[in-house]
Amino acid sequence: MAERVSDTIRKEINKFYELPETISKLSAAGIIDDLEEVYANIYELGKSKNFKENFKVILEVMIREIWERKEKENYGKHLSTAYLLENSIKSPRRNIESGKTEEKKTVKNNKSRRSQSHQGDEIYSEFNKGNGYSFGTAPRKAEDKNKAPGPGAYTPNTESVRDRSPRAVMPNTERQSQMIKNSSPGPAYAPYYHFVSK
Repeated sequence: MAERVSDTIRKEINKFYELPETISKLSAAGIIDDLEEVYANIYELGKSKNFKENFKVILEVMIREIWERKEKENYGKHLSTAYLLENSIKSPRRNIESGKTEEKKTVKNNKSRRSQSHQGDEIYSEFNKGNGYSFGTAPRKAEDKNKAPGPGAYTPNTESVRDRSPRAVMPNTERQSQMIKNSSPGPAYAPYYHFVSK
């Protein structure tokens, strides 16, 4: 039964011209044997109308799960070499942690630094000359609350501006100009002012 199932699987997969290499890789990794066992168990349970569609979904899930499992195993094998490399090669991050660097501690774009979890590093910023990543805040200026916003006194701070538009206040009495007595509505002749101006 298992041989017939495996032959069926191989025939169906070999129909696609790009899959023989994939089959060889799966068989070399031992994944195809697991697939044959699971397929045989599923096939014995019974056939249904949507068996092919369901089986495609099941195969996709199985291949993904098995592939992730194999990747985790391969990652575990290579952990020892990565650990040795990290301990043997001194990185800038380790020099900062140990405090053995002779350079000034400044903010740098260090691509080898994988995480920003080392908050204990004393980094002097050029803005506030303090420790860490924070920036200093300037004190707020006292604003006149009775002043309406306008082109003469504009502030982007909405907290210090009243919520109303600027208004033009018109006085009740007409303002008399000082130049009215020295002017006329037309080119009239006034001998006194005419000779004084010359």
